[in-house]
Amino acid sequence: MEGTEESSSGLTGSRRRVAERGSWAALVAATTLGLGAAQPVRTEIKADPSLAAGAYRLVVHSYRENSVVEGGLPGAGARPIGAVQREVTAEELQRGVNVAVLELERTEGGTIIVAWVERGVPDLEFGGFRARPGRDAYLGTARSSAAVERAAVVLRRRHQDMG
Repeated sequence: MEGTEESSSGLTGSRRRVAERGSWAALVAATTLGLGAAQPVRTEIKADPSLAAGAYRLVVHSYRENSVVEGGLPGAGARPIGAVQREVTAEELQRGVNVAVLELERTEGGTIIVAWVERGVPDLEFGGFRARPGRDAYLGTARSSAAVERAAVVLRRRHQDMG
């Protein structure tokens, strides 16, 4: 049967292909949750030219569409279904940074991508799931769906308040 050949790592063909093209989180999701449970959402993050030069912590969350309240941001009690964080520079953000957010739950319809940058470096907290933007963060949102190949987020404004 196709997709069931086993490698020396013990992964079947389908799971091995997921692992080869994704992150360690994709591998964990493929082996524990099953191939269909974890969905990568591809995003391109760009920053407003007013972002000062230097190193930043980029955090990207995805939320169920029904978690969003007025203003396009998730409500205070909303829980991200996918998250990633990494270190970036203002120069990289001017050109655009491609990020794949692994969603650990299936969703019907689209998801809302919320991204922000703030001074500093990523912490050791797994993927940034519990991260919240600081008051000086540049923040942006976008809608993602199966019809959208890559969600485009532009970090334009300073953060006001998000749960």
